[in-house]
Amino acid sequence: MSWNDAFKKRMHDFENGNMHEGEISISIKIKAEEGCFHRSCCPNAFKIIDPAIFMNRNNEYEYVEHESGPELLVYLGLAAAGLSLTKSIIDLVTLIIKARFEGQKRGDNHKNGPVSLIVRRVEKPNEIIEERIMTFNANDKIDNEIIKKLLQDGCSKIVKRKK
Repeated sequence: MSWNDAFKKRMHDFENGNMHEGEISISIKIKAEEGCFHRSCCPNAFKIIDPAIFMNRNNEYEYVEHESGPELLVYLGLAAAGLSLTKSIIDLVTLIIKARFEGQKRGDNHKNGPVSLIVRRVEKPNEIIEERIMTFNANDKIDNEIIKKLLQDGCSKIVKRKK
């Protein structure tokens, strides 16, 4: 199965879960630009990530592990006031990015390898749209406000394409 087909299937399966009216499904990918970002290569990062993933298990998101880095399938609210992602999703994305660099400090492979924050969605049956929001390096400032703003901007771009 091609990457596109696998992605479309993941998104379709997720949408058949608990999506409500006024929401669309998106993928938030935290992608390693060098090497891998999987628990076998980054055990120290996953010591930080795992408690957050398992403590917050609910129908708000689906966590998907890939060799290239974690992916969160989430519902994006399309409200009159604008796009909305929950605080817990923003917190989790921030934690995952920070954990990658903290894990590197603690001995994980791929020292100082950057990570990119990407949002994706399936537009039409044969079209995936993607917005590469930002690439972070180990010394960059990373906090919830920055991640929230970046995610809102990136999501608005992939939603605008929909219209």
